[in-house]
Amino acid sequence: DSSGSATWYQTHEVFDKKVNNITFDFFYKPRTLTLLVVLLVTMFIFSFWRDDAVTDSNVWMGIVFVVIVLEVISILAFPNGPFIRPHPAIWRMGFGLSVAYMLILIFALFQKYQDIVAALQWLDPSLVGEGPDLTDYAVDCSLTLANVRSRIDVFILGHLIGWILKAMVIRDVILCWVNSIMWEVTEVAFAHLLANFNECWWDIWILDILLCNGLGIVIGLYLCKKLEVRRLNWASFKDLRWPRDKIKRAVLQFTPESWTHVRWLDPSSTYMRYAAISIFVILWQVSELNTFFLKHIFLIPTTNLINTYRLVLIGIMAAPAIR
Repeated sequence: DSSGSATWYQTHEVFDKKVNNITFDFFYKPRTLTLLVVLLVTMFIFSFWRDDAVTDSNVWMGIVFVVIVLEVISILAFPNGPFIRPHPAIWRMGFGLSVAYMLILIFALFQKYQDIVAALQWLDPSLVGEGPDLTDYAVDCSLTLANVRSRIDVFILGHLIGWILKAMVIRDVILCWVNSIMWEVTEVAFAHLLANFNECWWDIWILDILLCNGLGIVIGLYLCKKLEVRRLNWASFKDLRWPRDKIKRAVLQFTPESWTHVRWLDPSSTYMRYAAISIFVILWQVSELNTFFLKHIFLIPTTNLINTYRLVLIGIMAAPAIR
């Protein structure tokens, strides 16, 4: 029936969205044999025509090519997912990285704690000798200019940008604020385990909730509204005559093809819908909490790039999953 067909189409669009308006044919033609030949030639060159005397170098090259092969398989075999800009292959590679991350976590599950720490220190020698972050931000809670300035650092900017992106992923003001406030509650609940969860009242309510979270939510939802009302005609490169128009079209390739308004809840929602959204909020808090516990348990400083890479990967996985 028509309702079943509509449901199938919506599901299909989420899991494997097709590119309808192909504007640059060269990048959308299958290159399976070419890609496999280039991969095999590259592997043979690096495996037989390089110095294999250093074990660490051999292990690194093995890891790199395992990831490369997995990414090639992802490009050739994985579905597009809900996003097709700037190119479906980019999101297929993101899917491949998420599979690699899952396999690493499964492997780590069967290792000793000391071995995992040693492996991280091998990946990044700067971690040798590092200890847990025991910074307590609630030692002096007097509301003075000096105290406020001491809390303003690069992480404030990261916090703000993070909530802009989170708002653009969630696309609902109520759910954004629920996640924002729930995170502060989560910090208070686990402050006895992580010292850097101890914060002053003005740090929580003014700097975090109102300034970083609030401003990020406002900016993110404003961008969502601008993208919702946008109407574009995706012209092909070959139909554009002037270089300026071609450059503009190339830049627009890195913007969404379309933007869907999301309604998480309405008065007609079922109990199962409320339960699903409640689970979503809980998983959101657990994901945020993992970031802090992982760097604390495995002795990774907050400024280390491993944290940044992991957060970027989580974002790449979360955006299509939430959609």
